[in-house]
Amino acid sequence: MIYVKSASSDDVISAPKSLLSLIPDNMEKLRDRTILTGDAERTVRIEIQRPSAGIIQLVRGRTGWLIQQPASLRADGAKVARMLDAIYGLRAEKFVWDPPSPQIESPPCTAPPSAKCTLAVPWSVPPDRFSFGRRPNSA
Repeated sequence: MIYVKSASSDDVISAPKSLLSLIPDNMEKLRDRTILTGDAERTVRIEIQRPSAGIIQLVRGRTGWLIQQPASLRADGAKVARMLDAIYGLRAEKFVWDPPSPQIESPPCTAPPSAKCTLAVPWSVPPDRFSFGRRPNSA
């Protein structure tokens, strides 16, 4: 048991000790772990950039997804939908760096990205941009 007293009353009550488990001991437990707030159904353009494969651009047309770059081809809509669902479903496992100021765009401890991705949703200005990478071995 623990004892609880309200600041607005002189009454002291007893409560189960499990009540303490509801109160976080640091801010990390309260942080939103959503990475992207967009919506797969509303995404109209995707740009993927990888050093080993160049740039791939996809656009949602009236009949489905189309590859615009590096060639003009139809895309597999089911694969694009699974990729978008996976990307929008990403959740942070751990916060490893918080920028000290808005002027700093990337942490000094990361290696060059292995991939970059841009997702455009109508009326989303600017589009969501993110990079995939890893920490360098020397960090």
